[in-house]
Amino acid sequence: MANKFAKTSMNVRKLSIKCHLRRYDFPKEKPSSFPTIYNSNEVESKWYEYWEKNNFFKPDINKGTSGKDDRFSIVLPPPNVTGTLHLGHALTITVQDILARWHRMKGSEVIWVPSLDHAGIATQVVVERHLMKQKNQTRNEIGKEQFLNEVWKWKNEKGDTINEQLRTLGASLDWSKESFTMNDNYTDAINEAISRLWDAGLLFREPALVNWCCFLQSAISDIEVEEKEIVGPTDVIVPGYQNPVQFGLLTDFAYKFLNSDKEVVVSTTRLETVMGDVAVAVNPSDPRYCNLHGATLWHPFRQTPIPLICDESVDMNFATGAVKVTPAHDSTDFEIAKRHNLPVIPVINEEGCLNDFLHCPFSGMKRFDARTAILDELKNQGLFRGHHSHSYKLPICSRSGDVIEYLLRPQWFVDCRLMAKKAIAALKNGELVLHPERFHKIWLSWLENIRQWNISRQIWWGHQIPLYEVSRKKGNKVPIWVVANSVTEAESKSAAILKACRSDLIIKQDPDVLDTWFSSGLLPFTLFGWPSESQDLEKYYPLNLMVTGHDILFFWVARMVMLGLQLTGKLPFNKIFLHGIICDSLGRKMSKSLGNVISPEDIIKGVSIKVISDRISSNRLSDLISSEEEKKSIAEQKSLFPNGIPSCGIDALRFTLASQNMGNQFINFDVDECIKNRSFCNKIWQAFRYVFGRMSQLNYHMDSNISNISFELDKLLFIDKWILSRLSYAVEVINTSLSDVKLDEATSAFRRFFHFDFCDVYLEYTKAILNEGLTDYSEQTLNILFYCLDNSLRIMSPFMPYLSEELNMWMPGTEKAPVMLSKFPSDLKEYRNPELENEINIILGLITVIRRIKVENNLLKKSTTVEITSEKLDLLKKHNELLRALVKDELILLETVPEDKRSNIVVEPYSYHTHVYVHIEGESKLSEDQIQLLLKKEVKINKELNKFLNMMNHKGYKEKAPLNVQLAQKEKVQGLQKELTHIKRKLELYGIKSDRREG
Repeated sequence: MANKFAKTSMNVRKLSIKCHLRRYDFPKEKPSSFPTIYNSNEVESKWYEYWEKNNFFKPDINKGTSGKDDRFSIVLPPPNVTGTLHLGHALTITVQDILARWHRMKGSEVIWVPSLDHAGIATQVVVERHLMKQKNQTRNEIGKEQFLNEVWKWKNEKGDTINEQLRTLGASLDWSKESFTMNDNYTDAINEAISRLWDAGLLFREPALVNWCCFLQSAISDIEVEEKEIVGPTDVIVPGYQNPVQFGLLTDFAYKFLNSDKEVVVSTTRLETVMGDVAVAVNPSDPRYCNLHGATLWHPFRQTPIPLICDESVDMNFATGAVKVTPAHDSTDFEIAKRHNLPVIPVINEEGCLNDFLHCPFSGMKRFDARTAILDELKNQGLFRGHHSHSYKLPICSRSGDVIEYLLRPQWFVDCRLMAKKAIAALKNGELVLHPERFHKIWLSWLENIRQWNISRQIWWGHQIPLYEVSRKKGNKVPIWVVANSVTEAESKSAAILKACRSDLIIKQDPDVLDTWFSSGLLPFTLFGWPSESQDLEKYYPLNLMVTGHDILFFWVARMVMLGLQLTGKLPFNKIFLHGIICDSLGRKMSKSLGNVISPEDIIKGVSIKVISDRISSNRLSDLISSEEEKKSIAEQKSLFPNGIPSCGIDALRFTLASQNMGNQFINFDVDECIKNRSFCNKIWQAFRYVFGRMSQLNYHMDSNISNISFELDKLLFIDKWILSRLSYAVEVINTSLSDVKLDEATSAFRRFFHFDFCDVYLEYTKAILNEGLTDYSEQTLNILFYCLDNSLRIMSPFMPYLSEELNMWMPGTEKAPVMLSKFPSDLKEYRNPELENEINIILGLITVIRRIKVENNLLKKSTTVEITSEKLDLLKKHNELLRALVKDELILLETVPEDKRSNIVVEPYSYHTHVYVHIEGESKLSEDQIQLLLKKEVKINKELNKFLNMMNHKGYKEKAPLNVQLAQKEKVQGLQKELTHIKRKLELYGIKSDRREG
């Protein structure tokens, strides 16, 4: 090899990387020597403060000069101030930050705005619990004003914690634009939005059955209701009850006919609402009741007659076919009552207790206590007819865990039908892009069947609805409603409408507050000063992209689109990317009840198994889980993390999150991947350390201006051309993947280039060149090494901002900027050499086969003899030096297969025309287990292959299957065929007969 790298005269072509004209003072001094060990805590300790202090996250007025097309505007989905950030937040933050940093390095003007959400119901619940735990007080005991002071204290504490977590994760947010959904400017925007919806006739108030949470004493929206699957008798913990409440039973009881012993038996799961029964309904086609239509029954508790009515909605096959009608507490019954002009009698109040009824012994009882008392009384009166097991879905408040009660009360609604049509059209005509595409049907289905949006909430924490009820003190007292920013404005407006003196008016603001999703639905434009025509609004709205979890597609994303179109006439963003929901490595949602919650800090800093166990125990002490669940959860966590979770660092966590296939509905997060990615960070660290060390040993110095780097282009060694081609390919894939928000493909491309192509191949090969001392070839090699490192640093920066910035500090040259401000690699297509890559792939494939054989036979650290037979011997000889540099065994290249049947050789087919023979100690043969494994694999592949081929040969496949699906399936078939050929060839080499394979 020595002669190959002898000093020679070469023409040199200069390659410009980037000339940094400004000098930057870095946040810390470089140690005297490059640290031998990668220490994530040390690397990640000071850079964020440095970035933020130097205003690197603010939009640069010198960028984006070509207008809106040259800017990237996004907003952070506002975390709730209920607690701290979890891994789901970390995923969204990581995706958005990578894209923001990438666009910034591409030269776009980037604005990424942080915000926090007041999360009305959720925050009120958590502060109420905190108040009870700390002071043993309820909000009603301390009063509204003092309670809201407590909420603000909570918000300030948790908001500071959340912002510190965002900084820790490296989120390059423009903190000067930070927003909170209860700030004064936000209140002004909300009042304007309500006013415009009112003027457009899209806001109305009417009595309606609402999803009422008795624990919160507030209505909640349909999408905040969870359905708990009840299969037969099931005990459920209900807030406010000392013992679990049983659900999953149908109770049969009789309604007697008026002045008769005849009876009709009804079945119900809701005995507690019997005081509100106004009729019994049967299907008119039910032959069992055809002679009873129009009969009169006797209510045993209200002591009043009620009718037996016929209605098509009654399911004849459900239980007895006769149902009690309670319109005040069931939506179906409410519709029946309207059709039959039946009265509506509310039974349960907002606190979840029974209303007062004349001579009713159940008045004032809690609803599920009343259920038991009513059952006892039915038995006393001889009306009880039995219980039956029943399976159904029990509506549960997702905020409090309480069982939903349906109550009739006046609420404010937004008519969404017209807005929904606009949102549908935006997707259909391509103005709005939604990924993954599988959500298209869901989006259209939900919007096409949209219900009116109940925006009233009966809680204290939130934006009080700016609508005022106004009536006269004298004369006509029928009230009117006006929208206003204050009582004074309401007086002025209503006086003009009613043509009355202000002193003659009674004005009262609606006490309800707005649904949190309404306020957060205004976020994309309110952040930039709407309704004012601000410069920021003109410049940064609409946003380029919205990234969030698919679980809030309708809670938030669809409502942002509808409100944006209605209030601004523009889509709030042009593209939506929905990522999956983070689950644990076993595929379970992370929850306190399972004890499987992992916080970002656990991975960044590490956590002991004792701390994990103590957390689970604290959940049990807080009555979040039972003792049995506590033991099970602790055992599971000890099994998963016997030694706790080691410190992995921020960059390893970010790279792991970015490596997930985010298009999946659920993302199984495995901490082991973080540990592996910490090792990858160390691999990068050691590669830089090695190159810098060789530069020092060879007394080789770069120019002070790193744009002066140069290397020969026309007469490069084949390995130099290959690594530049691989770099070019990686850059192309990474830019395309980031553009398509396919971060997993980008991380895979970078890992493949740096770990395998650069470290495992190029660095290994060039060691011999550098060992020759400082020659023209070694200078050229160092230049290319440096060029690859420089590009790798810039590729890494969006994904691993801390590590890339730390390594950049060690890069040669005195005039260099922070790497996050440098240009992202692009336009390296001139270095692509697919033909050379294909040649080298054959060599690298052979090396992989040789190493696998050596590993399987415990020869990895031993030198042996390797023979390769191939029809492409010229190619192997051409790259003989690469083979020998990476194999480090005695290598023999043969044109034909050896005649002798040596027993101490392991044979492996690389392809149909190329085979590898590795000498081992002892006799070589396939064990029976190995044979069976290969035979089973062959059968499995054949099955899968036939399935694909049958599908692809099916009539209409080419016309109906999307082109991308056809290409993917064709690639899959080719891969299966290749794998099958490999297995068959291997069996043949070891003399396994076809009849056995068929068997």
